[in-house]
Amino acid sequence: EEGADSCAEGLTCAQIAGTQDSVCGYPLELRGFVIDALDESPIEGAEVIALDNSSAPVSELAVTDADGRYVMEVPAARDENGDLAPDVIYTLNV
Repeated sequence: EEGADSCAEGLTCAQIAGTQDSVCGYPLELRGFVIDALDESPIEGAEVIALDNSSAPVSELAVTDADGRYVMEVPAARDENGDLAPDVIYTLNV
């Protein structure tokens, strides 16, 4: 079993889907933007958070910049090779 301290620089420790074991993998970043639905202008200062399938928060709060853009890192279940599990689903709440 690998731990957070045993991952190489640039990798993160993540749970292997369906197990209590962990593996190193590249961090998963979600990037996007928030716009006004009526005029499609960017919304600065919008707060975005990722939720899992039980509506529990799984990310830090991201705040959009002047162009309405945000970036957030989220945890993701992996397979034994460190690749993303096929059923990773998030809901973004603004």
